Amino acid sequence: MGEATLKGWRGFTWLARLGAGILAAVTLVSAARADGFGMTPEQYWHNPFGVNDWIPFVGDVDGDGRADMVALQIGGDGDVAVSRTSSIGKPLGEERSISGFGKDAVAAACVTVIKGAPADFIGIFGDGSVRVGSGYDPATRKYRHVDLALTLPAQLIPKAPVRTAVADFEGNGRNDVLMLDATGRLLLLKSEKNAGPLPQFSVCAIASPVHDVRQFSAGIVIGVKAGEAPRAQCVWLDSSGTVFRAFITSNNLGTPTRIAKASPEDHMVVGRFRGAALADVLIGQTLLPGGDPKEPKTLRDLPILEVAKGDGPWCAGDVAGNGKDDLIRYRRTNEGFTGNDTLIHFSFDSSDPDKGFYCSAHDGLPDCWKRGKIKPGGLDLAAIGCHVGHRDILLQLERFDNVDENHLKGQMDAAVKYYASLPIVNPDGTLGIDLHILYQPPHPFSQHDQVLSDFDGKYPPVEVRGIVHSAFAENNGPNVSKINGDNCHFNGNWREFIHEFGHQLDLDHTGHWPSPTPAGCALYPSVMSYSYSYLGGPSVGDTIGYSYGRFAKMKIDDRHLSKHVMATIDELYFLKGDPYHFHLKADPDGKSTWVDWNWNGLFDETDVAADIHYAHGSDLGTRSTIGKTPYAPVLVAHGQGDQAKLLLFYGQFSGGKSRVVMRTWLGANRETEGDKWSAEIPLDDGDVTSDPSATYLGNGETWLAYPTSHGAVLRMVTLDAQGLPVASPPFVVPKSLDAEPTIAAFRGQLALLLWHGPRKPVGLILLKTNKAEISETPPEIQLGFNSKNPVAAVEGGLPNPSSLWVDRMEDTVKDHLNASEVVRLVPSDGGFKVAERNWLDGRYASHRPTLLWRKEPGLLPEGRLYHLSGGTGNDQFVTINTPYADIGGGWFIRRYLGPDFKSDSAVGACFFQGDIAYAIRRHEDIPSANRSLEVAFYASGAVPYLMGDFDDVGHIRDFGLEHSIPLVSK
Repeated sequence: MGEATLKGWRGFTWLARLGAGILAAVTLVSAARADGFGMTPEQYWHNPFGVNDWIPFVGDVDGDGRADMVALQIGGDGDVAVSRTSSIGKPLGEERSISGFGKDAVAAACVTVIKGAPADFIGIFGDGSVRVGSGYDPATRKYRHVDLALTLPAQLIPKAPVRTAVADFEGNGRNDVLMLDATGRLLLLKSEKNAGPLPQFSVCAIASPVHDVRQFSAGIVIGVKAGEAPRAQCVWLDSSGTVFRAFITSNNLGTPTRIAKASPEDHMVVGRFRGAALADVLIGQTLLPGGDPKEPKTLRDLPILEVAKGDGPWCAGDVAGNGKDDLIRYRRTNEGFTGNDTLIHFSFDSSDPDKGFYCSAHDGLPDCWKRGKIKPGGLDLAAIGCHVGHRDILLQLERFDNVDENHLKGQMDAAVKYYASLPIVNPDGTLGIDLHILYQPPHPFSQHDQVLSDFDGKYPPVEVRGIVHSAFAENNGPNVSKINGDNCHFNGNWREFIHEFGHQLDLDHTGHWPSPTPAGCALYPSVMSYSYSYLGGPSVGDTIGYSYGRFAKMKIDDRHLSKHVMATIDELYFLKGDPYHFHLKADPDGKSTWVDWNWNGLFDETDVAADIHYAHGSDLGTRSTIGKTPYAPVLVAHGQGDQAKLLLFYGQFSGGKSRVVMRTWLGANRETEGDKWSAEIPLDDGDVTSDPSATYLGNGETWLAYPTSHGAVLRMVTLDAQGLPVASPPFVVPKSLDAEPTIAAFRGQLALLLWHGPRKPVGLILLKTNKAEISETPPEIQLGFNSKNPVAAVEGGLPNPSSLWVDRMEDTVKDHLNASEVVRLVPSDGGFKVAERNWLDGRYASHRPTLLWRKEPGLLPEGRLYHLSGGTGNDQFVTINTPYADIGGGWFIRRYLGPDFKSDSAVGACFFQGDIAYAIRRHEDIPSANRSLEVAFYASGAVPYLMGDFDDVGHIRDFGLEHSIPLVSK
């Protein structure tokens, strides 16, 4: 009979640049063969089906002539799921058609016993039971009958995993089920002639085993002798890549015939792909018509071997209902978006120009719809203006009657032009996407709540699901959308529309980077990013849009950024404008640019940590709730460098009084162990009346200050052998009864600042310590300025002698309330004098801010200050000094990511493990002063998550269009 060696052209795909930034995925597509037969390129057919502990199959369960998908659950109760093929050419949604089919399933098959009849579903279970689901009812989407057909003797129960093949092995016009188990045994379930409505089967053990099988199938192929009734042969591919066929004769496997040599990793399936009397054997890209190895045909639109290695089962079935089996591929890979997709290749010949239900534009709208041969949901796509080979979107646009129709149409015209301008090359050679707006009659605004109730259940209407997308325009309405779905709300403006509709096309806010922050980084210049939403770069309007993925190959790690970016300054110019305002410098090579990510004025650094996604809000990293407190929390890094331990101090109510408690962070991983703290260690020495303050003095000493009803109290805190805090006896500062203390280290001493209220000058006492003792208490120095709130203080500045930085707040400066001024103090004539004053932009919350100082290159000798405080609304802010007077007068303000990130107290913060640890007492609408206490570890905003650019346009082209409307409802 001969043997075919399967070699030859495998096909490939590459990226072609067509000018003006236009990228297109270009695939060599084979024409139909001389006989007109061919198979289409792969097409997305269904979302993941039959994955994990399910086994997928193909069969015509409802008897309408179109193959459907069926799957059996191996674990659990053995449910059966069905997704039928609709008459208009797309799958219907998945339904559980049998619940509790059986426990411990080992094998299954979808069997059309009699040609033209609906397929029955057979399950074989660990207890030997063979169950049959039959009489599928399309109205209820359930099998009418679920019956026990027979029980296998224990010695015949197949060992999992089991492969099954369905064909007429006896030539009696009825299909049987042949099983091959893990040991190589063959077991045949014969379908018996039955006068009743239910199928019946008998069992036959096949004496000859088959070993080392990689692929297993069956069908009526070449080899039937003249005069004999056509009967099927089993066909298999073994571990050497050899393909055999053999009859089942008298309970034995006949002599195998070698028909092909292939790769042992090739997929193989038997089906009537040409619609001929004899079935074909499909091995990878090679078709053996009728199973004859003499004239192998190469189908170049089937996957090459490297791609097919990621497939699960290949199944043959006549999905299009044209008498030719199509190929369904169940993908099983780790590909980010399509790893478990269900794909289809339609078989066709010269009599079928539509090629089944093929969608050549991969937009979810099959060619037969666009030719007007099928009018899905009553829509005439040809009359609407859809074209075969061009990407189209149908959008049903809803509105309330108080939305101005003319304004809305003008905005949607802009959206239509935008999608038409996208640099996407269509199969017909045209560019862009045609967005067809189907304007719907307006809804009465007086019925607002009724109209929008059950929004997902109404829009789009059931009869056009899987065909159209839906958008609802509402004045001042919500901007919200399904991700990879079919409906959204927007406020009637085209900028908001392309953002929300981008979600329908499977775009998110971060470019699908695995970052928990919803703000994409600065190098994701997309309307989808919260950073660039409705802006699109330094100028508004004409630059708005989706990212083309220019920087997609760059993995952005905030913790390790190079300021040297391999892109021209023109390509990065958007970084100079809203919303980031980064400073750029062109490299002399003309091909690259230096970007001052960390705002220190240096353009030669190649490894810095910086927040480059702050426009929507700086991310603090994972936030952990660890308790409740009535007062502001304080964080201190106790020790030096990497050896420092993190201490936390906060107030606590106990026995009708309030006290201070101490804790140590015991975790090792800041992302996953933020809530791992020692138990609270209370300091019971009086009634604490307000917020504590603390500083690390050095030599293993942390000093804590807090106000009580007896005056300001100081205590030294050290760590015991277990790393837990231990406090010295309290020292009450003389004449401090009315004061709220702020404490800072200054030139080896304790700088104790005392706030006596908004109308009195702030006082300062420099204290010398001798271990746990205050060696002397000099008189309080009046600093010559007052403050609306208790002040913040920190030592900073190089080289020595250092300065004392103090932040105070005023109501009357700059014509607004709650203005913050940073004052630099230096010792002078036994007191202190003001060396520098800086007002910060903005209005701040009426409580003490927090100041940190760090030596940073480019900013010396003064170094960098970090000013952390709440705003007058629901936000928290961090402000740093920069060398750029054009931004905030040299003070750059960032908002922390909320939402509703309000506090009624100062935040706690300190440098810790290369970043800033952060604690906040959250505002809550509760009568108690005890509010939730949260901690985080990345208050610099340089979070440890990879980010980057993303090719929005390519993702819409290759994924979003067809994946967003995969299923129809009728």
